[in-house]
Amino acid sequence: MAGLPTPREPCYVKDAHIYARKSNSDYTDNFLKSSYEILELCQDLDINKAYLLKNSPACGKGYGIIANLLDLQGIELIPI
Repeated sequence: MAGLPTPREPCYVKDAHIYARKSNSDYTDNFLKSSYEILELCQDLDINKAYLLKNSPACGKGYGIIANLLDLQGIELIPI
């Protein structure tokens, strides 16, 4: 959904941006786009609970783009 290759480079979060570890490419826009698509799916399907990878740059509660967006919309986050 983010338009990135599979597999993609491992990423990290720094200053509210998501960067690829090796190339240092900024993937923030890609992750934001997919986050809003995921939120729309959750709303369309009445999903109120999400199981997310706790140390993921997208899914980690408190710093992950997807996690923060879903949390703001009242979707319960369960780290795995």
